Amino acid sequence: MALPTCPRCQSNAHVLMVQTAAGDSAIPAELRSAIAAPPPPVRPPGQIGCMSLIITTVLALLISMAAALVAEYTALLSGIPRTVEESAAGLRQDSAFSGIVVFMFGFVAIFSVFVYRHFRSSTIFSLTAERWRRARKNWEQLAFCTTCSGVIAPEDRWFPADYVKSYLQEQRPAQPPVDGVSP
Repeated sequence: MALPTCPRCQSNAHVLMVQTAAGDSAIPAELRSAIAAPPPPVRPPGQIGCMSLIITTVLALLISMAAALVAEYTALLSGIPRTVEESAAGLRQDSAFSGIVVFMFGFVAIFSVFVYRHFRSSTIFSLTAERWRRARKNWEQLAFCTTCSGVIAPEDRWFPADYVKSYLQEQRPAQPPVDGVSP
């Protein structure tokens, strides 16, 4: 790949691709960090796994047992006598049914929270990863002039090395300062 000519120096004798310049120890450390590649995104925690299922099941069981006990306590306070089958089972049919229904709804509701968090974090990660891929592609097209310590973008645009991060984040050319004065 032919190196671009620096619009400021009008020479390409001291122009390096930014990938090379970022690893060149002859360039000062603060300039190397300014022109460094954008860091890749990190996948966020909170994915659905076995622990999500275990936590959901335990919480749903606790909620359903509480609902069954409340229904049983309410039935005891009402003074309605138990049937023979209910006495043998230890719970009233209404209490057991209440517990089962609450378990089903509780399990679905609690697990839905985990599913929502998973899809939300996956969507955010996908958007961030796509933004990073575009920034990385743009970064690979940049060149660095060691004479004037400027960065050359496609279409012979020149800007100081400090503008690389904003150039990559905005995904559009940064406004170069005019004679050292920022616009």
